[in-house]
Amino acid sequence: MKLEQISHFCGRYLLVTVVVICVLVWPGSTSGYTLQTTMSEAMGGTFTTVPGEVSVIFLNPAAISNIDKSLFYLDYTNSKIREVKAAVAVPLENLGVGLLWYSRSNEENEVVDGIAAGLSKKIFRGTPDTYIEVGVNFRIERFAFDFYSGCSSCGQTRLYDSDIKGDIGIIIRPLPLISFRYVAEGLRESDKLDYDSDILGEKSGRFGATLFLKENLAISWERGYRNNPGINHYGFCLKTGVPLELMAGFSEEAISGGVRLKWGFMWASFAFSQDGGGDIHQRISFEIAPGRFSDVGTE
Repeated sequence: MKLEQISHFCGRYLLVTVVVICVLVWPGSTSGYTLQTTMSEAMGGTFTTVPGEVSVIFLNPAAISNIDKSLFYLDYTNSKIREVKAAVAVPLENLGVGLLWYSRSNEENEVVDGIAAGLSKKIFRGTPDTYIEVGVNFRIERFAFDFYSGCSSCGQTRLYDSDIKGDIGIIIRPLPLISFRYVAEGLRESDKLDYDSDILGEKSGRFGATLFLKENLAISWERGYRNNPGINHYGFCLKTGVPLELMAGFSEEAISGGVRLKWGFMWASFAFSQDGGGDIHQRISFEIAPGRFSDVGTE
């Protein structure tokens, strides 16, 4: 079977799968840990998907097909929850393929390690910057924690458990000025990884929209469901006249901001957020595009 035939087959059945699952999981509930990137944290927790940025792999698998060059992503945060993530996206004709890895831990010496693979396709393309995308990824997570038996002479035992999860997303951009998105996370219900830990995520649903103004300003809104009612998130990203972008946002939980510097083949970003308790969280990331090495000095 040719790659083009595989692409059409995957796109058709991905769309059916996305629609069915979105109906089944809406509205869902959110608790535990929410995976973030530097851009989403700086923009108040909105899962904005900007074309051509590999960090979208962590936010909405549907956006992988918007990437037209091979890209690498790495981010790090050392707040109460320490986390490091890496990802790579590769375009294959009408398909987008992404691979990612992440590891996070907390002060209780609990650790989550995960790997994932994602697939995305544009199933409809209209006038420039109008399209419908669907995507899905599958994750394998391993949870490590210390178990205390209650025996004073026995000490503690390091235990491990693992599970398979999945995320699915859809992006609809009916006009160049606006796009709508839905992400369902942790689709597979399981009795594994059923622990009271702040580094484990659970089944959730997020719906959002982004307004693009004059190609240099994106205003985003998102609603993440947490035990119904949900929580609203707001953010914006402004491209300046120099290779610098400014980001800011807020939600019921936190205020945030950040900057991104673009230089040739590498983009460097920094984000901070302050929660209701006054704690400051910081995150830094790098995006690298090998195909842009020749652009250094021309921008």
